[in-house]
Amino acid sequence: MNLLREIRSSDIFPETSPLTEVFSWTRESVRIIIFDKTKQIAILHSKKYDYCALPGGGIEEGEMLFDAAIREAKEETGCVVDNLSEIGYVMIYNWKPDRADKQFCCSAYVQGEKGLPKFMPDELEKEYEILWLPLQKAIEKFENQRPGF
Repeated sequence: MNLLREIRSSDIFPETSPLTEVFSWTRESVRIIIFDKTKQIAILHSKKYDYCALPGGGIEEGEMLFDAAIREAKEETGCVVDNLSEIGYVMIYNWKPDRADKQFCCSAYVQGEKGLPKFMPDELEKEYEILWLPLQKAIEKFENQRPGF
């Protein structure tokens, strides 16, 4: 899988200095661009903090990438997905102290009807909701998002 981008906290917040250049561990996670039958994509939106994210989350020990994507899609959107394809990965440094993040990205398509998400307690606290948007509208939402969440 190809590296798409490396991001450091100083890329987003130029006034900050790197926390460290040595990381004791790397968290692996997956983010999914999920298309429905009308070619809209799923976006997680925090009503409390007004930011958006792609559905996804941590890859559990021993779990394969696409298995994690299928599980996360079901948990966060309530949808069963198929036709998964790799897109690439992003490395994020200095977002959390002493940890790097490797986020694998893939695309998938809703199989059957949309269901209801089963949000985790931290997602409920952030008041997440699922938005289904045309691709261009989703891109605009991300481009207009303020950093700092």
